[in-house]
Amino acid sequence: MPFHPVTFKRLLLSLVFWGSLTLTFAQSSTKGDRFYDQKSYKQALNEYLKILDKNPSATTIHRIGACYLALKEYENAEIYFEKAAGKAELSNEKYLNYASILLNNNKLKESREQLQKYMALNPNDERAKVLAVSLVKIEEWSRVQKPFKVETVEGINTKAPEMCPQLFGKSLVFLSYSDLDWVNYDLFDPTREPYLQLYRAKFQGEDYKAFEKTENFSKKLYHDYDIGPATFNKNRDTMYFCKSVKGRGYQVMQLFVATLVNEKVDKIFPFEHNSTSYSFLHPSLSIDGKKLFFSSDKSGGKGGLDIYYCLKGKDGKWSAPKPAEGNINTPGNEVFPNYYRDKLYFSSDGHPGYGGLDVYMALEDDKFSNIINLREPLNSHKDDFGPVFLTDDEGYFSSNRSGGKGADDIYYFRQIAAIEDLPESSITGVFEYARLGLANTTLVLMDEENNEIGRTRTNKDGTFEFRNLKLSYEYTIKALEDVDSDAQIFITNSKGQKVATMLVRNMGTYAFRPLPREEYDKMKPLDVEEDELTFLTIPVHGQVYRTLPGDYSKMTEVYVVNEDGSIVARAVTDENGKFSFKKLAPNEEYLFKLSVNDGDLNIIILDENGKLEESTSKEPGVFRYTRLSVDAAVITLLNEEDVVIKIRENENFIISSIYYDYDKSHINADAAKELDKLVMILNKNSHIGIILSSHTDSRASDSYNMELSQKRAKSAVEYMISKGISTNRLTGKGFGETQLVNHCANDVECSEEEHAKNRRTEIQVISLN
Repeated sequence: MPFHPVTFKRLLLSLVFWGSLTLTFAQSSTKGDRFYDQKSYKQALNEYLKILDKNPSATTIHRIGACYLALKEYENAEIYFEKAAGKAELSNEKYLNYASILLNNNKLKESREQLQKYMALNPNDERAKVLAVSLVKIEEWSRVQKPFKVETVEGINTKAPEMCPQLFGKSLVFLSYSDLDWVNYDLFDPTREPYLQLYRAKFQGEDYKAFEKTENFSKKLYHDYDIGPATFNKNRDTMYFCKSVKGRGYQVMQLFVATLVNEKVDKIFPFEHNSTSYSFLHPSLSIDGKKLFFSSDKSGGKGGLDIYYCLKGKDGKWSAPKPAEGNINTPGNEVFPNYYRDKLYFSSDGHPGYGGLDVYMALEDDKFSNIINLREPLNSHKDDFGPVFLTDDEGYFSSNRSGGKGADDIYYFRQIAAIEDLPESSITGVFEYARLGLANTTLVLMDEENNEIGRTRTNKDGTFEFRNLKLSYEYTIKALEDVDSDAQIFITNSKGQKVATMLVRNMGTYAFRPLPREEYDKMKPLDVEEDELTFLTIPVHGQVYRTLPGDYSKMTEVYVVNEDGSIVARAVTDENGKFSFKKLAPNEEYLFKLSVNDGDLNIIILDENGKLEESTSKEPGVFRYTRLSVDAAVITLLNEEDVVIKIRENENFIISSIYYDYDKSHINADAAKELDKLVMILNKNSHIGIILSSHTDSRASDSYNMELSQKRAKSAVEYMISKGISTNRLTGKGFGETQLVNHCANDVECSEEEHAKNRRTEIQVISLN
């Protein structure tokens, strides 16, 4: 039986699909399986659907999804991959396949969830790593200006597929279906598709988005096999194209050369390096005719389909195929190359992208080492491929995205902005030791791989600046001169105010992730005098974590934002992803935002000892933590700044800034300043009272500490009475060392910082109503 005619793109995608989708289960001998093994997915699908009700096995369900995927019917594929994901009989590859199809359907959150399941079992799988990076990159790319405008064209697209356009004089040559072969119709399954052939449509005058009637390009090419994309030399007397031929038991694509006379096909010759052991497809000829790029699955490549090229010698013969240099080829599939003005455009499913085939660009000047995704809207979550240029900034490409007329349609594109890699920012900062600027210090800026990418010297006041920083990247700054271990680097806003502290990696080395420059102006300056801080504040501790491999939890900036999205507080996670806000207004709820826009990151709230209190609820872009539940007993009052706050009844506030002189209980000037704030709050809120408790650390005897704490509590109460507060609104009590907040009990060796946590004054607000 002749080879079943599939569309050229489906022949390509059978190669792509077969190499990228892994199925693990025992072989069976049903009719559907035989079609499936022959890569005749439409016939296989029909057979599987016939037996589904009688045989709803894991294999049948998964293969139905696989057939839909091969046929690019992503919505139907999702339905069956979802069912297959719950089948224990299948290998854990089912999660990866399901995650991939969810990405194609633009369901990023759901794709992450399935990918997490797979990577938990296969943390080193390269395909999964590319998908994980894609999910992160899509978020980053959403912040970049869209570089292209995409429009539909008139007069070409139909319900049949139209794809792979090429310029030919004042017309466009492209692929589409031919009429059915009624003579040999009975030889083929009636569900088959007709063959792909080359067609031609002329521009309507100077309108490059409208075309005249479509006509067959050449009757000499009108045969019972699929024709692939064509490429022409500048004189339009030679054409390179591919077509399907019989290989070793299966169908392959081979390259052919046609001479043209008066723009009509004259003679056809096979390409000199053809081999039926593998496919040659998607030729693209350079303008000078000396380079020919194409795709092939020949042995020795990176995997799947790779891009190769040949050079034309002085004798007119082509050199042996060589794989494209640089980072173009991957274990995935690289297809539909187009070489234009020292740039190689191609499509791939092996580089980070939106799902399916995306269009990429690589410069020959840097030996094709930097691969750039051309982003939305030229790319989409479906298949985007086959770009060709009218001018340097406009042309055509193919896509099977939603909204078109058929399976694949031809679109017009125009570049409207530079193709940026990632949005950039800059930082200004100050290098200090003991609040003194460190002048004339050389600072080296290093990227994530520890490569030096810039350096500067601090000014006389310790200030400096670094520009052209990519957002979401982690950078390291290293001081070349010897500095004290307590030296710090602060990021400053446009007014020169310190708003963020860089993480100290080790002596003289600091790490940070840049934000958009305007975000620093929204932050509260760090150099705020204690007088400006409100009295009733609470600490909030938490942890940022992720379930996918990759440590994005450390060095992640966490922001408290108000309902308008403005930043009101900032913290940086440590090596374990933990963060702490020491002084926050006691709000009913808090909105947290992360500097890294990664859907795999989560936040939990911890108590002071690091134990889980509760998780936050995740919303688009923010995490919501509700501190006061609807059934909590709440006291509403005005703080000293006339801001309405709500607190729990009997809630404790640790007032660490009420200090006493060593071994003394009288109120000194610093303690009086803090107690005056509390007096102000009591005067504003006649409906509340205060229970003030004093605590010590464990050093000295138990009895001594109890007596000292009681004297201090009594002194504080007497001070507030002297300021006019009624006695019945105040209670003072000393607890000595009986209520330690950590492990630093008698005879336990602790640091001064650990002991200091126990030397505290707590205030409890009670309702008098």
